[in-house]
Amino acid sequence: SHTIDLVLLDIVLPGLDGYEILTRLLADPGTHDIPVVLISSLDTIADKVRGMELGAADYVTKPFDPQEVLARVRAQLRIRHLAASLSRSNAQLVIREQLMLEELRAAAEVQKHLLPGVDLTNSRLICGSVFEPSLAIGGDIYNALELPGGATLVYMADVSGHGVASALLTMSLAQWLSSFAATQTPDASPSPSAILRSLEVEYPFERFGKYFSIVIAVVDPATGQVRYSAAGHPPPLLITTSGEVVRLEAGGPVIGMGFGLTFDEATCTLAAGDRLLFYTDGVTEDLDANGVRFGHDNLGRYFVERARVALPEVCGSLGAMLRLRRGDAPAADDIALLAFERR
Repeated sequence: SHTIDLVLLDIVLPGLDGYEILTRLLADPGTHDIPVVLISSLDTIADKVRGMELGAADYVTKPFDPQEVLARVRAQLRIRHLAASLSRSNAQLVIREQLMLEELRAAAEVQKHLLPGVDLTNSRLICGSVFEPSLAIGGDIYNALELPGGATLVYMADVSGHGVASALLTMSLAQWLSSFAATQTPDASPSPSAILRSLEVEYPFERFGKYFSIVIAVVDPATGQVRYSAAGHPPPLLITTSGEVVRLEAGGPVIGMGFGLTFDEATCTLAAGDRLLFYTDGVTEDLDANGVRFGHDNLGRYFVERARVALPEVCGSLGAMLRLRRGDAPAADDIALLAFERR
């Protein structure tokens, strides 16, 4: 069979008129994209408007100049060929987009499995966590590193942007902090604010083209003392056994921008049964099906209302609840939360 590239159609015909034929051609999936040029002695504005509104590509009135008709036909054929080329390009883009999404999903799963596992031997601290990568591989990272003196170094970081560059910087940051913890001595008492100042020197924006927020805390399980400082990061939440939610605000600007500012440091006490939450903004800014953010207040309330539920179970149910809020939508950003409870 031959492919029809264009139809020249008279309006005044015996039986069906050109308008009806045009309507049928456009209604048929096999011919709806073929351009139709109407040719007619009907030259009123109403006739032309009717033809164009029904879907005609062009309208030529009789008597006509053959050169004009040829020029109009060539123009419509060029448009048709361009449209066909665009359609093929769009189909190829759809295939490539599907492949990219599959690769991003695979990369996100790899990122999830490469995330350092929190495996504390200290019997005084109970730990729970939530991590759900978004479709775009990103830069959330957290860990708890036990120090030689018995304290635990906790960090939660969020590197700007998404993609391979962010993920690589995330891994570099994790390695730097692991090396730092490994070089500590039993009598050392690392300062979170001092660690942040070192990170500011090690990770300038000019070198990596990225910045990141991070919160660092040194937890002494024996005494319950927590020293902490945050660099542009959401404040940790202290959930007390009395139901109070305390935002730990001390800190400074994000790492990498070279603001040259100091990082404030503060302390709090983690009593028996108290819980301490570290998280990224992917948790509090997670949107439900109606576009409503989860928020800091809801996060604190969620843990207060489940004070008698085991911490790992609370963290697991939090992840499930956030997925339920979103419905069919994926997480717009990585969701990461690390929680501790002192026995």
